[in-house]
Amino acid sequence: MENLAAGRVWTLSGRMTFHDNDRFLAILAEFAADSGRRVVLDLAGVEYVDSFAIGLLLQAAEQARTSGVTLVISKPSATVRSILEQMDLAGQLPVEPPLQPASGHSATATVAATGGVKLSPLPSERGPGLALSGRFTFAAQGTFLSVLQQMGRLNGGHYRLDLADVSFMDPGFPRWCCDFVTATAKSDIEIKAVRT
Repeated sequence: MENLAAGRVWTLSGRMTFHDNDRFLAILAEFAADSGRRVVLDLAGVEYVDSFAIGLLLQAAEQARTSGVTLVISKPSATVRSILEQMDLAGQLPVEPPLQPASGHSATATVAATGGVKLSPLPSERGPGLALSGRFTFAAQGTFLSVLQQMGRLNGGHYRLDLADVSFMDPGFPRWCCDFVTATAKSDIEIKAVRT
């Protein structure tokens, strides 16, 4: 960390994964003391980010907003920039230079609201289910889990998911499903189809 007149610069390097949760949350705790200042997260030396690390970056953006901090995620490496762009995080993370929006998915109101994935009801002999299509990224997590909760109330905790038309899936998807099953105790998830 470097403390400058204009604000703080945190320089990160290596691979950023769920193992870095505690150290990164310690950085976020410093945001309260930086209200009204600029905070830079320099990612030039970061070789890789997993989906958990991307969640931490999104958490940093939210923490900055609530703390009155001007956050800049600076100079991500080509690999990290590519991952952030594939996950369609342009506009959600204050990256310099700015991320390019992901291409190759339709931009209807429902799709845009869930980060590039379309959620559709799926009739089934075992009760209602859900078909996903498009790009399933971190941005869709909240909507997806909310829909799962609604399905659980209708269907006694059984979730039928059809993933055949998903063109991109965040690597964190299986973890979100497992976390949801653990949290709801009686739930189970049936995956009908996965594109290989």
